[in-house]
Amino acid sequence: MTNVSIGNLKLADCFAHILMWKQTIIDVPAIVGRLKMSKLCQGPSCHMYDTTDRKRGPKGNKRNLTRTIGRWGYGNKNFCTLSCYNDWASEHMDRAIDYIGRLREPKAMTADNSWVKRWGYLNNNYDVRQHYYRNVCTQEERPLTESQYNDNTYTLNTGE
Repeated sequence: MTNVSIGNLKLADCFAHILMWKQTIIDVPAIVGRLKMSKLCQGPSCHMYDTTDRKRGPKGNKRNLTRTIGRWGYGNKNFCTLSCYNDWASEHMDRAIDYIGRLREPKAMTADNSWVKRWGYLNNNYDVRQHYYRNVCTQEERPLTESQYNDNTYTLNTGE
């Protein structure tokens, strides 16, 4: 390597500083990854419900904070209670549906689009499971293998 310098530092010294800095950055995510990050309730009024688990702060200066989601979260684990979910829904649901796309005409179930995957025990023998497609309109059933049942991309009438 040639003696190239940047200011008062030689290029080799610059590389040494960069490697030390890079090592420090690599260690930070490892530390952060070990910390448990709690998911906060998304209810717009969560902090307004006066419960003891929401109270934080020193004596005489208590304030309510938004809860973290516990084991039993609601709404895909985005809300701590159904009340918080309902608060969010009454405030934001119309905008969410408009953004995703509001239905403008009714959907209809036909014999072609009413196939659902099901499974059950064969003749009450709890050791043998049977997998099948069932047509909700016609009550027709077609057998499936377990691998077809577990394959989310498998559809009927594909020649398989």
